[in-house]
Amino acid sequence: MTEGSRARGADVGCGGAARLLGTVEIEGPGGAIAVARRPQVQLVLAHLLLERRPIERGELAELLWGDGPLSPHWQGAVRGVLSKLRDRFAEADVAAELVASADGTVRLDLPEGFTVDVLEGERAVEAAEAALDAARAGDAAALATPWVERFQRPLLAAGDGDWVRDAQDHVASLARRALLATVRARLAEGHGDVAAEWAGRWVARHPLDEGVHHLLIRALVVDGRRADAVAAHDRLAAVLARELGVGPSAATSALIDEAPSPTRARPARAAGARATRPRPGTPFLGRAEELAALRRAWRATVEAEAVGVALVDGASGIGKTRLAEELAVELGDAGATVCWGRCQPGQAVPFEPVASAVHAELDPDRLAALGEDPVLVDELAAIVDGRASLDDPGLARAHRFRTIVRSVRAIAASPTVLVVDDLQWASIDVLAVLERVVEEVRSPLLLVLTGRNLPPVAHDHLARMQRAAAVTTVHLSGLAVDDLLPLASDGDDARALAAALHRRTAGHPFFVTELAGLGGGTPAGAAIELAGVPDAVREWIGHRIDALPKRQRARLDLAAVIGEELTVREVAASAGADPDEVLGELEALVEHGLLEEADRPDAFAFPHLITQEAVYARIGPSRRARLHLAVAEALAHAGEAPGRRAAVARHLSLAGDEHRVPAALALAAAGREALEQGAWELAELRFRQALERAGDHGAARAEALTGLGAALHHQGRGEEAEALLLEAVALARAQRLPVARAEAALVLVGRAGRGASRSLGDDEQAELLREALGAIEASLVDEAAADPEAGAAGADGDAHARRVRLETLACRLEGELALAILLTGDPLERARLTSSAIARAQRIEPPDTHLTARALLSARIAKLGPHQLGDRLADVDQVLALDPDGRRIETTLAALTYRHEDLLRLGRRDAARAALARASTLVAEHPHPYWRWAIAAWRALDAIIDGELDVAEERTAEALGLQGEEVGGALACYGVNLVDLRLYQGRAGEVVDLLAGAADANPHIPTYRAVLALGAAEAGDLGRAEAAYRSFAADGFALPDDPNRLLGLVVLADVAATLGDAEAAPVLVARLAPYAGQQALLNCYGGGGAFWGPVDHQLARLAALTGRRDEAAQRYASAEAAATAMASPLALARIVADPLRAVAG
Repeated sequence: MTEGSRARGADVGCGGAARLLGTVEIEGPGGAIAVARRPQVQLVLAHLLLERRPIERGELAELLWGDGPLSPHWQGAVRGVLSKLRDRFAEADVAAELVASADGTVRLDLPEGFTVDVLEGERAVEAAEAALDAARAGDAAALATPWVERFQRPLLAAGDGDWVRDAQDHVASLARRALLATVRARLAEGHGDVAAEWAGRWVARHPLDEGVHHLLIRALVVDGRRADAVAAHDRLAAVLARELGVGPSAATSALIDEAPSPTRARPARAAGARATRPRPGTPFLGRAEELAALRRAWRATVEAEAVGVALVDGASGIGKTRLAEELAVELGDAGATVCWGRCQPGQAVPFEPVASAVHAELDPDRLAALGEDPVLVDELAAIVDGRASLDDPGLARAHRFRTIVRSVRAIAASPTVLVVDDLQWASIDVLAVLERVVEEVRSPLLLVLTGRNLPPVAHDHLARMQRAAAVTTVHLSGLAVDDLLPLASDGDDARALAAALHRRTAGHPFFVTELAGLGGGTPAGAAIELAGVPDAVREWIGHRIDALPKRQRARLDLAAVIGEELTVREVAASAGADPDEVLGELEALVEHGLLEEADRPDAFAFPHLITQEAVYARIGPSRRARLHLAVAEALAHAGEAPGRRAAVARHLSLAGDEHRVPAALALAAAGREALEQGAWELAELRFRQALERAGDHGAARAEALTGLGAALHHQGRGEEAEALLLEAVALARAQRLPVARAEAALVLVGRAGRGASRSLGDDEQAELLREALGAIEASLVDEAAADPEAGAAGADGDAHARRVRLETLACRLEGELALAILLTGDPLERARLTSSAIARAQRIEPPDTHLTARALLSARIAKLGPHQLGDRLADVDQVLALDPDGRRIETTLAALTYRHEDLLRLGRRDAARAALARASTLVAEHPHPYWRWAIAAWRALDAIIDGELDVAEERTAEALGLQGEEVGGALACYGVNLVDLRLYQGRAGEVVDLLAGAADANPHIPTYRAVLALGAAEAGDLGRAEAAYRSFAADGFALPDDPNRLLGLVVLADVAATLGDAEAAPVLVARLAPYAGQQALLNCYGGGGAFWGPVDHQLARLAALTGRRDEAAQRYASAEAAATAMASPLALARIVADPLRAVAG
């Protein structure tokens, strides 16, 4: 026995005492004897002391081992527990007797003067309440105050079972009664400060207790602290809104009228907390009319074989999910397919609620029976898992939409109900895909949406859905008294009990079922406190937490910090604990009703969001921050998983201000993940959050600005995007951040001219890329000087990764810069840049297939010479031979389209058609905006070559209709197509003015003026043709070495022959002859632009012009054969009808 125990024992009279609150002890003349390590003995002791009656042995057995089958030796085990209890009394030297009677009962006879702390405290509280009624406030305070804290010590922390929970609930109610008596007594004495201190201490532990909040506010008003009273009221309003979806009572709010504040706005009734799906077994109460409305919507959907929409709305916890569940069970039992998805706040995986709901019902056999490709199951699984099946964001987004709609359509081949729960948390991506489902599915599908306080964007999507489908709206309010009768016991007072329950809850289903589940039925006429319902929820949670062992409480705290759902791995990694031990602790928390096992292995969840938030609120701010940091670090080192980056960012954001920069970087990483998946709006949100936390930290701020600019650019918000990216470039330049500068420049002016820039000219864009490249190259020099081995794959991991990142950026910048100077720069610089890009890509370890493919494709612009066409085609074929797993879809589309162009130039029409057909099939499956336009433009040019001009005109307009944010050159290409069409139609005069305007607006593209000369000549305006033509003849037809050069030379040769300029013919022949055997072709911004027949036709005209008859005859024959092989009847007709052909005989 310790010295402390002896000291306590000296104060105890001969009767002795038992302490059940906190550490269980028996105290007598022999000292204080702990019973803490013997939970069964504690339980029997408490039962005998608090029941104060003889107890049957069977009742003791049930108390100890529950109501399951008993061991054959259970009576001996009970005797053993009673024997240990006798030993504890003997050690304390207390003259107590445990009497086993012949009738099978056990009673505990105690000496006179023996006290039990719980009973002693209960008598003190009752006496305090009586003293208050008698206006003896001082006596009341003296009696109640000592018991406020004592009653908050745990009772039988290791115990379990109905009796233990009832006893714990009784002690908790005594604690509250003691607190109320203390506060009211101090108020009666005029000590508002003391009353406020006691009440404030209580609500800090019990934030949902409105009754005590009421007294706290009143005490602050009495004490003259009006501002504090207002603040306390606002805190109460916030917590009730967040936890329960209600506001303070009118009586509590009225207290504030006594404390007006010029800075205070009257608190509004706040939006409710998020409803959670009911636990299995929750009774379905009332809702007959609402269920009938949903049944009618279902019948209409099935009869019309069309999509129907049912919106179920109402406050938090009002029963929206339960109603949808009842309908789903009923329809499922009747043979319908039922899919269920649920939105969550800050959904990390785009489209997941709809995709996971459908995926659960999709199987390959069913798809095969419907004629669908079974691979759809795997594609849908990739969306559910958050895996990007395609690397290009725009392509990925379109692919996800198409996959989800196809999946829903396949399931809805038979009558189907798709429930999407908690629509108020739906992202714009989810709303958009639901709208697409409503628009495109043409089969019996009832879309049931539940939600509350829907944001405007959700209403916008619902309004558009209503134009495509019938929409039924069901609004839920509180249950009626009759609806509550099933919860009341049978008998004459059932209605009175239901009415009392309704008065306490206003029919709110969550409160009703929680109260009924805790045995809280209230007799008719009993006093009902305003805080009754919040207290019931709070106490149910608080008692179980207080009763937990320390380690389980720690695990519960960590679980609450992780979130509403958690896994064993997450808890173990965050705590640095053994997973098997953590599993046991979480299972113990399930037994206490504080967690439940989730649907997936090793996963647990809080049964209600309110439980998680209540536990979270009990954790002190310092410990809470530490736990968030531990969770963030654990997640950061975990493997890739959907939403991991967003979760790391959330926990770092809550780990304290000193972690705001890592939080910003983690949010930016989550934003990049959303960009990769085509979730532009989610990416915008993440980058805005990152920007907010980055503060003045240069690298974090630049990264957030760049990502936000990219997200806005993808949404078509070009001006906003450009402003943000220019800010990022300026910041990176000022703070010497080469990586940030390069990444911002690539988004702003990269992507082959399809970047976010709207105001920068070609030279400015090139200079921006050149500066960024210079900064990266300087960094590479610095890296090499600091660590000469950094470039080797076996070198230090961080150093090698930095160098690979720098080399990758340099490679991309070189390719983009070469493209930027395509029409205005030095061909030698282009060649140097593209060669360097290829070399960089090929030396990176481990190999980056996509980077290598990009570098090879960019090299085309340095191989524009007439004899380099074969090299260009070889590069394309090399790209198509690379590993498809490392080659993005966009890269494959580019390679096939470029192959088609090169084969057309070579006159290999059949092979060119095959390449374009492959590209068309691929872009139909993966509708990337830019390549969809480019391929459509090439199909229009194909029709021109085929001589089908009406078809070509339709396709040209169709291609223009595909113009979007990604396709800046579509309008220019349309103009080029139109000129080509009008020339072949003999309507050149209609486009001469158009050509003149283009030539004046684009002096750096001289081919526009060359085609102007041709158009005027074809229209018979030889004066205007000669004026345009002479501007070229004056400098020897020195067209720049760019992709437009060949067509420019061909049309100038055509005009020279028409004008009869024999003097210029030798110069033109010298420039054009290297292209002999090729077709005059022009791409425009990557799409099909113009075709003007075989090059040999113009060489033949020049030969005839200068009297070289044999050569002319040979060239005409070659041109005629080439046009025939090309299957180009219009080009062939021009050759046959050429008036100069007569010179050749």
